[in-house]
Amino acid sequence: MTKLLLPSLALFLALAEMARAAPTLQEQMVAESDRRKELVKPLEQALAQGEKLAAQGETLRAWEILNPVWLQAPDALRPTSVGKEVERALAQWEAKLAVSEAQQTHWPKARDWALRCLQRDAGNASARGVLEEANAILGRGIVTGK
Repeated sequence: MTKLLLPSLALFLALAEMARAAPTLQEQMVAESDRRKELVKPLEQALAQGEKLAAQGETLRAWEILNPVWLQAPDALRPTSVGKEVERALAQWEAKLAVSEAQQTHWPKARDWALRCLQRDAGNASARGVLEEANAILGRGIVTGK
């Protein structure tokens, strides 16, 4: 009977030591949470900077700052609240840029911005209106501006 207890006791002690050394589920969750916070930081910073610029009327600069950071962001961030906020901001700025280019009769650029916006937000009425107008004008071959 003692011969059976010694291997079982040794196995038990080895397993107990492994369990003590392994991180708990709570520790793993905290570590994962910290990792995600680090991943989202550049996106939050670029969004804040972009929003500040957009509020000052520098929509193109805002877009130029946020879009590259968004393109480099891990796919796992896209469905998060920050990811949705970034998509909303980019679509809003793209629609504004489309309208601005249309007002200057830069129809190819207006069309490009409208298409970008509609890829993010298919229901954006402003971008859809610019796209329809740009397509009509470009289709007739009447192009002014750049």
